[in-house]
Amino acid sequence: MGLDATVYCDCFELGRLKSAPKPEWSVFVAEDGSRCSSAGDINLLVDFDKWNIEACEHLDGVLLSLRLGNISLVSALSAQVKKTWADFPILLNRVLYSGSHTGDYIETNLVLGLQAEVARLAHVHAECAEDEEAIRLFHAELEELVSCALRVHKPIAF
Repeated sequence: MGLDATVYCDCFELGRLKSAPKPEWSVFVAEDGSRCSSAGDINLLVDFDKWNIEACEHLDGVLLSLRLGNISLVSALSAQVKKTWADFPILLNRVLYSGSHTGDYIETNLVLGLQAEVARLAHVHAECAEDEEAIRLFHAELEELVSCALRVHKPIAF
């Protein structure tokens, strides 16, 4: 188990699809930024899922997906960041609070706040080289996620 983060593409919103969705699928953009269907029929949902996988150039609408770490690594990162917890409320409460949370997301209006926290994370250092390397990698991955989310105006989903 571990923590994965995803930013979905904006191809549906910008009309950059290989083919249009069928009206009966009632396609919409979910709060996490993904494409979803509100069709009530299981056969329509299966058809939607098949379409959605290759609806645009991004497999399943995923623009960026990163593995942030396993449960142990997330716990270690959280412990390190908690040393200056007041500087990282979004990071601690919305990202590092669990090493395996899923189904939640950081809303687009909070991504700018996370960007400021990620910038401050550059000044957090560990005492041992292995922990320092983990923090630097985590920092780089968060920078990439935040940049991507801001570019397409989407949440960061977990």
